[in-house]
Amino acid sequence: MNRSKHKRKNKNCITSQNFENIKTDRDLAALQIRYKKMSKAELINRLIAAEQYIVDNNQKWVYEQFENYTIET
Repeated sequence: MNRSKHKRKNKNCITSQNFENIKTDRDLAALQIRYKKMSKAELINRLIAAEQYIVDNNQKWVYEQFENYTIET
């Protein structure tokens, strides 16, 4: 049996929709087990996607705050 390293195909493509559907009451123990099964490359990609999602949403929030700001006289 040849056990050479090969790239695992990621079954679940990471999109912003994945982060929008995160529930606050999720099972953290099951999540930890799932993350432990992921490869280092998969974890890195997930972290980058999460950071990008946060940055994008922070930008949207700042833009909306700016647009909705009213000057009181």
